[in-house]
Amino acid sequence: MSTKCAFHTKEDLVWFCHPCEKLICEKCRKEHSSHFVEETDSLLKGLSSRLPSIIEQGVAMIQDFRRRLELIDTQTDTVEQELSKVKGQLESRYSIIQAKLKAHHEILCRDLDEFIEKAKDRGHHEKKIILDKINILENIRDQCLSEETNDVLKAVQTENACKRLAEDVKGYAKPANEPPFKVPEVKFNVTEDEIEKDVNALYGSLSLDSGLNQNKEASNLSKKKPSSTNVKVVTRPAFPAIPVRKGQKVSGIIQTSSNDVIVGYSTAKVIHYYDRNGKKQKTKELPFYVQNMTSTSSGLILASENKGSRILKIDGDRTEVFFDASPYTTHGILCSNQDGTVSVCCQSDKEGRVYLITSEGKLRTIIAQSYEGQTLFLKPHRIAENPGSRALFVTDPGLKTLTAIDKHHNCLFKYHGGPESSNFIPIDVAFCHFNNTILVSNWKGNSVHHVGENGHFRSLVVCQKDNILYPTVMLVDCLKQLWVSHKEKITVLKCSFN
Repeated sequence: MSTKCAFHTKEDLVWFCHPCEKLICEKCRKEHSSHFVEETDSLLKGLSSRLPSIIEQGVAMIQDFRRRLELIDTQTDTVEQELSKVKGQLESRYSIIQAKLKAHHEILCRDLDEFIEKAKDRGHHEKKIILDKINILENIRDQCLSEETNDVLKAVQTENACKRLAEDVKGYAKPANEPPFKVPEVKFNVTEDEIEKDVNALYGSLSLDSGLNQNKEASNLSKKKPSSTNVKVVTRPAFPAIPVRKGQKVSGIIQTSSNDVIVGYSTAKVIHYYDRNGKKQKTKELPFYVQNMTSTSSGLILASENKGSRILKIDGDRTEVFFDASPYTTHGILCSNQDGTVSVCCQSDKEGRVYLITSEGKLRTIIAQSYEGQTLFLKPHRIAENPGSRALFVTDPGLKTLTAIDKHHNCLFKYHGGPESSNFIPIDVAFCHFNNTILVSNWKGNSVHHVGENGHFRSLVVCQKDNILYPTVMLVDCLKQLWVSHKEKITVLKCSFN
């Protein structure tokens, strides 16, 4: 392997760029100034001391992997046998339902035939009555023309008969385009939804847990009992809603280490400070519009620039560039409480990715695909973290999903909206550390979803009937209160997860 730089042929490759995973020379280092780089000698020395033990651990795992292979074969055979039984049950069920449907079909056809006969009989009866009346009128007419009217009684009877028939005709009077008697109305209404519902009820539904994720976190999650879909969340207002000035769009709500709640806007160059009871404390002007914000353990504010590529650090009255993600635009931003790593959602016209940045503002890792090569994001928008497992939860309005990835970049699950999957555009996400669940704001469905850490829908926290319209950003504060921005107001709710 060459030790000289391909671009600067006289320069030695003395640096290793971690996010780019390649060796660079001293001159190339200028192009990687925002990346986390390390001297090759220092890196090689550290690797030399670490590699033997790592290799030893890897060799020790070979037997474990072989046992897993045997277990996979055994489990595959068991699954195949069980599914063959289920398939037999399905065939038997299908035959039974087919026979029932055929019998039901024959009954309906027989009923229709009887109905047709009755309709014909009724028509014949009505026609006979009308023909009889016509005959009476024709006889009266013929008698009147051939005989003189000398019989008073007969004349009166004839007049009365004519009047009765005339009244009878008036009673049957209808528009010319309608039939002389009412046509029976036959109704047969079956919608596609009803067919699907009835078939599912009769035939049954199939649920398969593939268990394809083999990493430790995914395995642990799969062993947990699926969360109930009937978990009830009781909410009540913590205090009156905070009004938002018309035209101002809330883009970030965070809580600092001093417990102040800060609200930023994508259409106003200001941030507002509130106490935990929703009372405004102060306003600070900024030189930029905010896309999203996060706070560090030292009390600094990091904010992504709306429609821009910069992450800016706000320290008192000073604002400076912390990181530049050009040519990508920056969106959701999160500072980990564990090690200060800053995660940033980045978008371009064609793709999305998540940058992991050191506390010094150096790019350390780019997350765009899982290690299996699966594309993870299209339009990553907001991000949250489970501080215990270090799992990241990323909303993606482009894919209409909430994607969960572990610290090794494996995809734990993709949440597609549960019962609102056809009406799901996720905007913000918050992790509730007190019960290890996730909250997701659904802009299109006018709701906030309560999701288990394994990706199962649990309940709706709030919805449109709670006067929540187009929810965007959220915050779960230190009092376990949920702050939700929606249509010119911020609602703060006390939540009880039963």
